[in-house]
Amino acid sequence: MKKLLLTLGFSALLSTSAFAQSFSFNVVSDPNIANAQPWELFEIHGDLTNLTNDTLFVLFERLTNDLPGPSWQSSICVNINCLAPFVDSDVFPVPPNETYDFRMNITPGTTAGQGHVVAKLSNNENLAEFFTQDYYVTTDTAVVSLEENSQVLPTFVLEQNFPNPFNPTTTINYELEIANSALAKLTIFNVLGQKIKDFALTQPKGSVTWNGTDNFGNEVSNGIYFYRLEAANQIETRKMVLMK
Repeated sequence: MKKLLLTLGFSALLSTSAFAQSFSFNVVSDPNIANAQPWELFEIHGDLTNLTNDTLFVLFERLTNDLPGPSWQSSICVNINCLAPFVDSDVFPVPPNETYDFRMNITPGTTAGQGHVVAKLSNNENLAEFFTQDYYVTTDTAVVSLEENSQVLPTFVLEQNFPNPFNPTTTINYELEIANSALAKLTIFNVLGQKIKDFALTQPKGSVTWNGTDNFGNEVSNGIYFYRLEAANQIETRKMVLMK
């Protein structure tokens, strides 16, 4: 029988280049995060202070977003507001002498490897004033092993949902080995890695229909979602798009 051992370690090493006089920027989170789990959200905070007596317009850019796989996500955030993961820049006003939380959110997925994200914070009215910030994210290599004398791999199939994009419902087909089906589950996450919906799977082969609601029956917003099939030591993740 195939066994999948997925061990993820996570580290974010930050380096900053400073060329600004109208504002300061300091990383305040622990720059080294280890033993992360897939879909666990990490917020790497930085304090940006407007050193002037006027409103400062800060251009926050993600210059590089080199992540190991599609199950990983990063997004740039200011205070409680986060841009969608596919948006690379925006301009944010900071009042005189105020400090705002400019941070990078990173959610590791199930793919092992190293990711590299580079952010740049600039005075939008004087682009010669800027800070750059590097984030290096590392996961341990996934180890796949076969039991001794095993020649047949267990059935483990997660199909692409249909239709995709979808509105208002979509169907996800799966197939499992009978021995693993009792503990199997299918879970839907948003792009921040937050759990949206759980499905308990009672049959080794079947389908799940999702109507775009969470575990409490609330309708979710448009966007990208991920669905993950877990059975025994096996995991597979796919992406889908809800478009109303």
